[in-house]
Amino acid sequence: MNRSVFMDMQEVKEVMGLSERGAYRLIQKLNEDMQAAGFLAVRGRVNRRYFEDRLYLQNGITKSRENKTE
Repeated sequence: MNRSVFMDMQEVKEVMGLSERGAYRLIQKLNEDMQAAGFLAVRGRVNRRYFEDRLYLQNGITKSRENKTE
């Protein structure tokens, strides 16, 4: 199955464990950041690579968990 370049609300909701409203807010924030950096953004969708980079996701595990030394 080919993964789309963009993630929609449902996918963000599932990955992050958010409500629909929370997922849309996160998408909006990430898109605002992308636009401020000079990139185009698609309303209601977020670039998958940017999402994963900003949230430190790698294969469903966050870097913060991997690097935790406590």
